[in-house]
Amino acid sequence: MANQSQELMALPPEELFNISASSIVIGVMGLTGSGKSTLISTLTGEDVPIGHTLEACTSEVTIYCAEVGGQTVFFLDTPGFDDTFRPDTEILKDLAFFLGRIYSNNIKLAGMIYLHKITDNRVTGSALKNLHMFEKLCGPESMSNIVLATTMWDKLGNEGQTSFEEGTRREGELLAKPDFWGYMVRQGSRVFRHDGSKPSAWKLVQHILSKKSSISLAIQRQMIDDGQSLDVTDAGKVLQKDLLESQEKHMREMQDLSDSMAAAIRNKEFEAASQIQQLRDELEAKNTRTADELENLKINMQRMLEEKDRTHAQELQMVLEQQRKRQAADVVAREKELLIVERKLRDMKSEMEQQVQIQKNTMDQFLRMQTVQSENEAETRAREADLMEKLDHERLLQQMKLEKERDIQITLQREAEERAMELRKTSATMSMLQVVSGAGLAAVGAFTSNPTIGAAGLRVAVHGMTNRT
Repeated sequence: MANQSQELMALPPEELFNISASSIVIGVMGLTGSGKSTLISTLTGEDVPIGHTLEACTSEVTIYCAEVGGQTVFFLDTPGFDDTFRPDTEILKDLAFFLGRIYSNNIKLAGMIYLHKITDNRVTGSALKNLHMFEKLCGPESMSNIVLATTMWDKLGNEGQTSFEEGTRREGELLAKPDFWGYMVRQGSRVFRHDGSKPSAWKLVQHILSKKSSISLAIQRQMIDDGQSLDVTDAGKVLQKDLLESQEKHMREMQDLSDSMAAAIRNKEFEAASQIQQLRDELEAKNTRTADELENLKINMQRMLEEKDRTHAQELQMVLEQQRKRQAADVVAREKELLIVERKLRDMKSEMEQQVQIQKNTMDQFLRMQTVQSENEAETRAREADLMEKLDHERLLQQMKLEKERDIQITLQREAEERAMELRKTSATMSMLQVVSGAGLAAVGAFTSNPTIGAAGLRVAVHGMTNRT
C-alpha cells in the first residue's frame, strides 16, 4: 500500500486516511533510536524516515497503514520524550492533542507497542522518564492491550557488541523492577523480543489483534471525559514534577553562583566574576524556559485546538507567502529563461542565415562549375567528333591505299605471270630451234662426213631438248 503519512495540524482525524470508529489503530512509542520507524517500515513495507544519530526523526505524530488479513491497520509513529530540538512539553501537547482528537471522534486504539533497545547497558534517566510518561499516558486500565518489546536482539553476539547472555540479564532486570516494566507486566502487559524480522514484527501486532478489543488511554479520558487541563493529567503531573525539580535545581545552582560571584568581586577577581555571571545568565535562561514549559502545561483541549488552529493558520500563511515568493521567483526565472531563449533564437537565426548564404554561395559555385564543365565537355565531345571523323577518313584512305596496292600487286603478278608465260613460250621455241638446228648440223656433218660438225650439232640438239624439259 502506498505510504499514507501526514502530520496532524487541526484537521479532524476522519480526514486522515478515512480513519473511522471501526478502524484498527495501534500506537508505537519509545526512545529515539529504539526502532519505532524501523518497525513500522517493516510492517508496512514503506519508506519511513529512520534516525541513527541522536537527532530525533519523528517530530510529530505520523500515520502509516498496512493490510492485515483483508483489513487495514493504522500505525501511529510518535515522537519520544528525548527529542533533540523540542521540549517535552511540546511533545506531550502534540500527543495529547492527537489522542484527544481521535477519541472525540469515537476512534479508539486497539493497543500500544512500547520499544526498548536491549543493547543499552543501563536504563538512563531519559529512558526512565519516557517509560513513566508512557505508563501514565496509558493508565492501568489499558495495560492488557500493551506490548512491551525489546529490540536489537539481532545485534547481540557480534564482535564488540553485547552478548546474548547479557541481553537476557537486562531483560530480566526490566521485568523485575516495578519502576521499569514490572508494574505494567503485573497489570497484564505482554513482553516480546523483536529481532528485526518481519515475522517477529507481525507477532507483536497479532497479539494486540487477538485481544479483539479497544482501549481508551488515561490521558484521553482525563482531557476529554473529565475536561482536565494537561498539567492535571497523570502524564502532565509526571512532566510537571520533572520540570519543578529542574527549576529547583537551577535555583540552587543560581544561588551558589551568586555567592561565588560575590566572593570573586570581594577578592577583585573580576574575570572570574564575569565567567560566573555568564554561567548564571545561562542558568537563568534555562529557568525561564522551564517556567514557560510549566505554564504551557496549563492548557485544556479547547485551547490546544485554538492554538493548533492559530499555528495552522500561521503555517498556512507562511506556505502561501512562500508560494507567492516562489511564484515571483519563478516569473523572474522564466523571464530570464525567455531572454536567454530569445537570444539563442536570434543567434540560431543569424547562424542559419549564414549557413543558408554559405549554401547558396556553394550552390552558385557548383552551378558555375557545372556550366564550365558542361561547356568543356561539349568542346571535348566536338574535338572527339572531329578526331573520330579524321580517323575515319584516314582509315578510309588507308583502306583505299591498301586496296590500290593490292590491285597493283595483282596487276604486277598477272603481268609477271604473263611475262613468264611468254618467256616459257620463247624458251620452248628457242629449245625447238636448238633441237632443229642441232639436228641440221648433225645431218650436215653426216652428209659431209665431218665428225666435228656432227658432234656439235648433236650437242646443240641435246641442249635444246634439255631446256625444253
